[in-house]
Amino acid sequence: ILWQKRGLDSNHDTADVEELKAAFGGIDKAAVTLIQTMLSGQSWSVFSRHLQMVGFWATFLFYGYVFFAMLAVLNVVTGVFVD
Repeated sequence: ILWQKRGLDSNHDTADVEELKAAFGGIDKAAVTLIQTMLSGQSWSVFSRHLQMVGFWATFLFYGYVFFAMLAVLNVVTGVFVD
């Protein structure tokens, strides 16, 4: 939602903007992208490169999500199966 409300400058490549819209163009697309990132279906560095066009806070929130998902959620799931 953050990147949809903020207008992108015209100095960005249109192919990059289209890739950003394809990955984060709506709530459903953003949810799928975040799940793919957490489950290593897609490299998170590809998505972070696109989010850098939007701004610092979008990239920072995405890194926070990756950090939380990888360390907290997956460690809890692993702990449940190990015990």
